[in-house]
Amino acid sequence: CLVPTACPPHGFCQNDHYGWEPLLDHGFALPIAGFLYGSAVARGHCVTASILSHPALVELGKLSFEVYIFQEPVHQAFQLLADVRAPEAFMAYLLSVFAFAALYAKYVQTPLVEGLRGGL
Repeated sequence: CLVPTACPPHGFCQNDHYGWEPLLDHGFALPIAGFLYGSAVARGHCVTASILSHPALVELGKLSFEVYIFQEPVHQAFQLLADVRAPEAFMAYLLSVFAFAALYAKYVQTPLVEGLRGGL
């Protein structure tokens, strides 16, 4: 069932609306649902699964939680050192977050988890 969303006319509310805002809320719900359904039906044999199973993307996915945890502390440190809005500083920040996450995962998290599992 497709339910179209109605946008109020320009200037109707106190905030200006331009007509595309509902797309950010739920306008892409049907394409996303179709993608999820198609991916589930294909059972891992679709183009998306083959792209997302690339070893580089798998390794980046393994670091996603560490990047999430360390993004704010590294950002705060970068704000003390440089203007983080500059493209060079942002790229250095991005590389630093992923490098720190990879080092943490390899030298802290993995030995700690293996030690705890071995001790149980």
